[in-house]
Amino acid sequence: MKILLFGGSGILGSELQKRIDVIAPKREEYDILKSRYGVLSNLLSSADIIINCAVIKDERYFKKIYWVNTVFPTYLSEYTDCSKDIKKFIHISTDYVFKGTNETGTHPYPNSLIMFPEFKLMPIYSFTKWLAENNVLLNSRNGKSLIIRTSFLSNDLIKKAPINKITSAEYVDQIADKIITVINNLDKVNKIGILHIGSKTPISAYDLAKKRNENVIPFTLKQDFDFSLDVSSYYMRF
Repeated sequence: MKILLFGGSGILGSELQKRIDVIAPKREEYDILKSRYGVLSNLLSSADIIINCAVIKDERYFKKIYWVNTVFPTYLSEYTDCSKDIKKFIHISTDYVFKGTNETGTHPYPNSLIMFPEFKLMPIYSFTKWLAENNVLLNSRNGKSLIIRTSFLSNDLIKKAPINKITSAEYVDQIADKIITVINNLDKVNKIGILHIGSKTPISAYDLAKKRNENVIPFTLKQDFDFSLDVSSYYMRF
C-alpha cells in the first residue's frame, strides 16, 4: 500500500511518518503554493491512499491560506474521485469549522456537514477549512474521500492555556495513533464522509495542557468556547 502524505513537515505529518511508511514530498519536490499540477499528477498516480495534513493558519496571507486550505484539497478530492487506482483520500480538518460558542444543545458537535456558521476565533482559517470540507464532500461522488475533524496539542510543553475553552483535543501523538488505526481499517469507514477523532471526554484546554506540564499558566479568553466533538462514531468502530 503506497501512501502519499502532504504536510509531512508539520506537527501531525511528522508524527504520522514515525508510524507508517509514506511518500512525503518536500517543498523542493512539490511546492503547493506554486501549483505545479503536472508534478502533482505524477505523484498522485503512484499512490493508493492520499493523506492531506497541509495547512496554513496565518491569517495575514489570505491568498496563501485559501490556496493551501481550500483549493489544494479540493483538487485532491477531484483527482481521487476520478482515479481508478486511488482507494481513499483522507483530508484532515479541524474543530474550528464550528462556532464554538455555548448555545444550548449544540455540544458535542455532530459528525455532519454544517451550514455556514459565524466563525469566532480564527475566522479566515475556519472559513477556508469549512469551505474545503464542502468541496471535498461534493467531489466525493464515489465515496472515496474521508474528512477527519480533530484537534491536537504539540508534544512540546504548553506554557499557557485557557481555562474557559472546552475541547476534545488530545496530544498529537495520541491523535496520530488514532489516524493510523483508521488507515489500517479503512473498510470500517467506507460509508462515512466525516469522522471525528479526539478524547472520549471533553476537557478544558488548561487541564489538557496540565497533563504534561504541571506548571502551565492558566488564562481566560474574553468569551467561553466549547469545541467538543461527538467522537462516538470513532469509538464504536475502533
